[in-house]
Amino acid sequence: MKLTVSNYDDSKTIERQGFVEVGKHGTVARIGLPSEGYLSPNVERFVAEGTKVTFTDRSPVDISTWQWILPGTETGSSTEQNPTVKYTNSGIYDVKLHVNNSEGEAEETIENAIQAGGEQYVWNISSEEKALISAFNYGFDSGFYGGNNTYLQDSFAEYFKQPSKTAYINKVNVYFGIAETVSPEAEIELSIAKSNTGFPGDVIATSRVKAANINTTIGEPTVFYFDETVEVASDFFIVIGGFPNAKKGDKADKIAVACVRRSPGEQTTTFYYQSKQDEEGTFYPYTWYKANENASSFAIAPLISYDQPTAISSLGREQADNKKGTYTIDGRRIANAETSKGIFIIDGKKIIK
Repeated sequence: MKLTVSNYDDSKTIERQGFVEVGKHGTVARIGLPSEGYLSPNVERFVAEGTKVTFTDRSPVDISTWQWILPGTETGSSTEQNPTVKYTNSGIYDVKLHVNNSEGEAEETIENAIQAGGEQYVWNISSEEKALISAFNYGFDSGFYGGNNTYLQDSFAEYFKQPSKTAYINKVNVYFGIAETVSPEAEIELSIAKSNTGFPGDVIATSRVKAANINTTIGEPTVFYFDETVEVASDFFIVIGGFPNAKKGDKADKIAVACVRRSPGEQTTTFYYQSKQDEEGTFYPYTWYKANENASSFAIAPLISYDQPTAISSLGREQADNKKGTYTIDGRRIANAETSKGIFIIDGKKIIK
């Protein structure tokens, strides 16, 4: 390697033999997690029990041998470079990759990498993006994407791909980036909608929360509960709207769902329902648009369960109403401390909190 330093009057060159060995970078292990399943705020991937998934070796150097440790799978381990395995046991599992090459050995472990079966909150935000979650302010007093604004955007939606098998939803966590209101009685409406040619379609279920009850604590969600458990077996959307847009004196409604913004051309899972106005002042009907110009994902996390609930109706209404203890509306017994908001059966009586 040669280094030459010069100024207006002189220059000097220093040479070092064998100082840099090009191509020898040591040994590094990097795990590529499966594309199957959902991202989650709590685990790296959430899949149904019995789902086949593929791990990939993303080590940045040439590797000679691989040793994967994959608890919860049918094999438990693999020596393939990119193994495809099936999770046959329900639970939350770490993943470890140990590699060797001529330079030595290395390993990487990802904790809480895979949850198989059970229930979990899911969204479209990676663990590396969590720190980027915030409200998307248009600026110039124009309001917010994912909230109240002056751009005739009435509602917003987050897309979710088809679950690997029939799944069930009874509530949705929504993380708001800002929640200042002069309209406390206004109701924010959240719905689960079927996919219709890639856009939000027929509504399956709806829940509402008053603006005054939005959780404003950073990092804590506002929970939207459904009266009955919703079954989903194909692509679906979580749609949210009804944002008030009033002013009172020097205060105004400022309510928006938090999101992660990405560069143009990167993944986007958000949609908006907008009317447009031409130069002559004519308004056109509201239409759903995919947010390609504002690539993003909302911090919206439905609770997905792959375990079919035992509905109260299947117990017999009289039998269910006579049961002692605390139950969700779909018949799951829970601790009384979990009944902060929603509809519950407590000692045989329907209670709305």
